[in-house]
Amino acid sequence: HLPVDKIYCSSMLRACMTAAPLAMSKNMSYQPLDLLQEVSFGAWEGLEYAEISRRWPKEMDDFLTRPGEWIPPQGESFHDVARRCQAAFDYIFEREGHEKNIAIVSHGGIIRVQLCLLLGIPLNNLWKLSVHNVSVSTLNDWQGNIIAETINDAHFAREQGKSVNWLHK
Repeated sequence: HLPVDKIYCSSMLRACMTAAPLAMSKNMSYQPLDLLQEVSFGAWEGLEYAEISRRWPKEMDDFLTRPGEWIPPQGESFHDVARRCQAAFDYIFEREGHEKNIAIVSHGGIIRVQLCLLLGIPLNNLWKLSVHNVSVSTLNDWQGNIIAETINDAHFAREQGKSVNWLHK
């Protein structure tokens, strides 16, 4: 129900598949953007938590307790991701301006980092932000300050009886 002037999404298929129904409902297209792709977990990609914990116990502990200090084997740190998110914001706002309503469809890790960046939250507090599948977070500019209007709103999916938590699909 919110007005949307432009839709950007991660270029990864699952984000495009999420952006497509929104774009159709608004009678507009979406713009895929590589900068919005999910965090690269490097050597961890495709592995289960138990396997990662067994092979990289210190890195897994850092990931869970100090994500701002986590350095993944052959992947990107959350500081790397923050730089990529900032580049995405710069790209989007350079093209669209700051007055438009921009929808950004991406991934849980990216959304958490984006929220940390925009709200001035240290990356070590990343896991204190809950981001469910298909949830909506809205930010606004109030007198030159970014404010969170909603974070992790998925009432529309719950009302349809759909799971929004990736752990409980």
